Amino acid sequence: MFTTDDAPASSEGSEGYDTDDAGPTFVWGTNISDVFDYDPDLYTKMVRYPLEVLAIFDIVLMNMVGQINPLFENHIQTRIFNLKSSTSMRNLNPSGQITEPKICLKEECQAMDSMTLVHN
Repeated sequence: MFTTDDAPASSEGSEGYDTDDAGPTFVWGTNISDVFDYDPDLYTKMVRYPLEVLAIFDIVLMNMVGQINPLFENHIQTRIFNLKSSTSMRNLNPSGQITEPKICLKEECQAMDSMTLVHN
């Protein structure tokens, strides 16, 4: 099991872990080695909403650990790794331009210049 006490001091997902193991990495307690192949919808939600999905994963994991060993007191956290593609924070370009739509695509609306970019 992975506890936060064993976590390496790193901002990158794979640094500090031995990723050159002979076999594939599995989801703990299952025989799932690739979430995308197992459930593409779950994979999409992990990519689009990582904070929300990780919070749910943490709750489920702590409940499972409590059922297996009620006396277990360490805090365990899940983490997402080995995504099909990822971009580090340093490689994001904050100066990229976004073109706002000129017309609302809903048939009942069709308003001109009604869209506004909402930051964050």
